[in-house]
Amino acid sequence: MGRTRSTDWTLDEASFNRLLEWLNPDRDRAGDCYEDIRSRLITMFTYRGRQDAEDLADETINRVARRLPEKEYEYIKTPLPIFFGFAKRVLQEHFKPHPFPTIPVIDQSADAKDSEDRDKCWRECLDELPIQQRQMMLEYHREEKPQMRVLIRRELARRLGMTIGALRIRVSRIQDDLEECRDACLEKAQAEPLMAF
Repeated sequence: MGRTRSTDWTLDEASFNRLLEWLNPDRDRAGDCYEDIRSRLITMFTYRGRQDAEDLADETINRVARRLPEKEYEYIKTPLPIFFGFAKRVLQEHFKPHPFPTIPVIDQSADAKDSEDRDKCWRECLDELPIQQRQMMLEYHREEKPQMRVLIRRELARRLGMTIGALRIRVSRIQDDLEECRDACLEKAQAEPLMAF
């Protein structure tokens, strides 16, 4: 038999009681602490654009609870960083790259061949970016719903240690470079058929 995955483990009553006792020896305070942590986890996952934020919060709590007997955690006053550490891993495991193109293409020209060349050039130019810039651009442009987009961009700016205004400027500069790269790529693609003669 294979090893049981942590996602297959469920929180039973004994494990839940042990978790509450670890959060706070006082049962009422432990309950409040549990609800506060779960709410914060849901908020964190929501800010990162997850529609299944509640499920991921529960999975995170399950993982912490599951590790309690192994780690023999003692009561600590600030358990939240431990939950966020597990949440980060859960998020990485559930991350699914969004299909290209996620960066809006401003150029709106005609035929299918042009459109195919344009998409190919966007992909190539995006792939040439340093990985951190590429990830930043994909995350910045990934959400279509305005309200969620604002939350994601605000959280992205916070993670990068900059203001939302500074983030917009950086994205705008990279976007300009991408468009310049795309135009050069398109010129080359259009010149190739002529060179064949």
